Amino acid sequence: RGQYVICLDADTGRTIWEYRYDWPYDPAGVYPGPRATPMYQDGLLYFASPAGLIGCLDAETGSLMWSVELTTQFQCDITGFGYACSPTVIDGLVLLPVGVFNASMVARDAKSGDVRWQSGSAAGSYAPAFPISFHGRRLVLGYLENSLVCHDRSTGALLWTHDLSQGYDEHSSW
Repeated sequence: RGQYVICLDADTGRTIWEYRYDWPYDPAGVYPGPRATPMYQDGLLYFASPAGLIGCLDAETGSLMWSVELTTQFQCDITGFGYACSPTVIDGLVLLPVGVFNASMVARDAKSGDVRWQSGSAAGSYAPAFPISFHGRRLVLGYLENSLVCHDRSTGALLWTHDLSQGYDEHSSW
């Protein structure tokens, strides 16, 4: 038992490889299992577990390239439902809403997993990062617990915040 990323042959459905990344999440709960959809980019497959493990696999072999525990790196708690943000990969970055002080939005290097920038201090929710281009500027939007935020995609600079609500509020998709 556990949580896996599974690669299937598109023509036959045959399993090509499996990568076990964690024990079952909340196995006795109402919503056991993963929350986020893996992302494929340039021969690499990125995944996120409900416990906050973020990882990158070689899509051909299923070999682990890098992984990081958000809870350890950012000394944060994952909400009861679990981390549900699918990794967003663009411009050599893996964009992730983490939702903690000095890291409401984080950009990791897609190849190494190293933090390229972290910015903002707003609480997170369940929506993945959303990259946009506007008037030639490369930006990333975060739909967080109580606000919509906009960061410069290259530097992480927080450009603006739009307050949406107060108290606990769930935002789970774009």
